[in-house]
Amino acid sequence: MVEYLTETIEDLSEYAEFYEMANYETRDSGLPCDIWFDELGAGRKNKHTKPRVKIAVDSKLVPVLVSSQPEIPLKGTLLTTAEKIFKGSDKKTMLDFIARNHELILSHWNGDITTKTLLNKLR
Repeated sequence: MVEYLTETIEDLSEYAEFYEMANYETRDSGLPCDIWFDELGAGRKNKHTKPRVKIAVDSKLVPVLVSSQPEIPLKGTLLTTAEKIFKGSDKKTMLDFIARNHELILSHWNGDITTKTLLNKLR
């Protein structure tokens, strides 16, 4: 008896809302916190349109806008909470890292370079 696979060829457009984030771990980066890069970046259909990364701090993901002067795009109690858990030298180190690499991160966000290229060129 011959068995047939039940898998089918699928159209990626069916997965428009499916996405991944690349985790740049401290053991690879030497940074004090993990940083998450959005795989879909500018292609994501989201209410926010400003490029951002997420910094893992105490099991929380703090969004940070990508620019030469990175900032946390939160307001009110959410900003207060983020500032409370993400402070001191770790915050400065992470924001300096984003500022130093902002053009490269923006190239990834815009889909101009792959995640592999991004991770290989970060400094």
